[in-house]
Amino acid sequence: MKLNAYQTTAGSRLYSSKLVHEVSVELTDRDSVSYTYGINNQNQNHVIGLRFINNLAQNCPFFLHPLSIDKNDDLVIDSRAWAKYDPIERYLKITDIRECDFQIMRGILEYKSHINKSVDELLSIGAAFSVGCFTRWLGGSIKRKLMLNDQEALVVDTIIALYFQYLHKDGFRYSTADELVKGRILKTITRNTPMVNLSVVEIIAADFDKVVDEVGDVNAYTLAHGIKTCSKSVKLEHFTVGVLFSIINRSWFGNNAAELVTIAIEHLPTWYALMHSAMTENLYRKTFLAESIHYENQRNRDGDAWLNRFNDYIKDSLPKSI
Repeated sequence: MKLNAYQTTAGSRLYSSKLVHEVSVELTDRDSVSYTYGINNQNQNHVIGLRFINNLAQNCPFFLHPLSIDKNDDLVIDSRAWAKYDPIERYLKITDIRECDFQIMRGILEYKSHINKSVDELLSIGAAFSVGCFTRWLGGSIKRKLMLNDQEALVVDTIIALYFQYLHKDGFRYSTADELVKGRILKTITRNTPMVNLSVVEIIAADFDKVVDEVGDVNAYTLAHGIKTCSKSVKLEHFTVGVLFSIINRSWFGNNAAELVTIAIEHLPTWYALMHSAMTENLYRKTFLAESIHYENQRNRDGDAWLNRFNDYIKDSLPKSI
């Protein structure tokens, strides 16, 4: 369970005590910190739990992911890529609405997870559709790149679906899960591979449980190692985290796209924010991630319900006009 992006494999190299110190220094400068943003000064918004470093922060390095700095529960977000501070009206004027929306959504999801000390609640947004999209994106990327056959793809999809469940709940094991959760995982797998046999899933799940116990954590290495060892496929015998990252790093478009998708493998607020952007912004429609989500929706028609639940989940923290 990764509560922030800097705990992930791809994000850990971006975190340093120097970054935290320099952002902390800027937080003491009132002019460098903003709490409101908008298109114009008649439409300013405030989001519970978020503070923004603005473009008046001259000595602070840029950072892409929300930071938790001190005992205050607020998260700090770097707004300099998508907004410019208006010193007269004292608010952030949005210059890139898509990037702003993505960062705000992700900030809200991470803030709620930070407060709850858990990401388990995110499954309430729509478990079957969420895990279906995640599996279709990752599994489809691997299958397409390595030209897997149906049997190899079944193993990969099963492991990814299991892994997605593991990300939400510390200590989860398929062998001890209730029938509802097992049914959800099986439903996801059969969406992609209708001829799957339940006994085959049980065998793969037991093998993956052993991998998780062996690694002792749920991260990109666990996923890659599980795919490699459980598949017993020649095509996957050299499968590593590096191979996984190289396969997916072109599946999204925009600022720091490769970094975002590699972090999204482990950091659920980033994944759910990417899902939301893929479903609501036409700009991303030709990316493989968005195509995977739209294909999943076309087959199962769960997208509208998922968006409604997503909006219900974040509504308490949505921007309030002031």
